[in-house]
Amino acid sequence: MEQDRLRRWWSVANATCPGVTDAAFQTKSVTTSTESDGVAVYGVNLAYLIGGTVLVENVFSLPGLGTLLVSSVSNRDYPVVQGVTLLFAVLIVSINLLTDVVQAALDPRVGQEIGA
Repeated sequence: MEQDRLRRWWSVANATCPGVTDAAFQTKSVTTSTESDGVAVYGVNLAYLIGGTVLVENVFSLPGLGTLLVSSVSNRDYPVVQGVTLLFAVLIVSINLLTDVVQAALDPRVGQEIGA
């Protein structure tokens, strides 16, 4: 982690030496590396947001899948519990897959790591 941060700092320091304009450098180098990190953060936050719907819907008495899940658990309606849990799992796996694909498209090094 520390080596990666130092490597980025070193590349920023070296790229500014030959006279590259700041706007061109930021567009090409700095923005590209930060976009990939931003996509990863948004993907994880979206997965937490989906998981948090159960709590928010029950606290504020909102109708939705979270309320359905809690009421089904208390009524021992196992097929509905399995269905809602499967739906949440498919949504989270889809978000993670989409995040990986977007990261691979933005940064070719990530695509090489995941085998794309």
